[in-house]
Amino acid sequence: MINETDLKGFTGTENYYKDFMGLKLTDGTKFLMDNLKCGWLISDIAVINAMEKKVLDNRAEGNNFLIVNIVIDREHNKLYWTLKEDTGKPILYRQDYNSNSIAENYEGNEITLYLIDYVLLLTSEY
Repeated sequence: MINETDLKGFTGTENYYKDFMGLKLTDGTKFLMDNLKCGWLISDIAVINAMEKKVLDNRAEGNNFLIVNIVIDREHNKLYWTLKEDTGKPILYRQDYNSNSIAENYEGNEITLYLIDYVLLLTSEY
């Protein structure tokens, strides 16, 4: 099982890994995907980043920085993630899931990622 300290150990990246939508993953987000067995979640983020109208309109305005916030609700066996421009800004997109397989492999309740110019990275890699 991994925790927030494991994720904070990533500071920068040596490699980039492309997913099927062209989204680039850093060493840290690849570690996250492999250890949490959440390739499905990364794929969903990539699809929404490439196709959701609110996100595309936001990017058209010149914003190349987005925040992905993943929230684990163990009590209700749920998980959701949101995408927004910045802290304090309105949510551009939210996806809910009824099961929470990530909770089996991660000790924390929340994971924040940055999405910058089609690169998904841990906050410590910024």
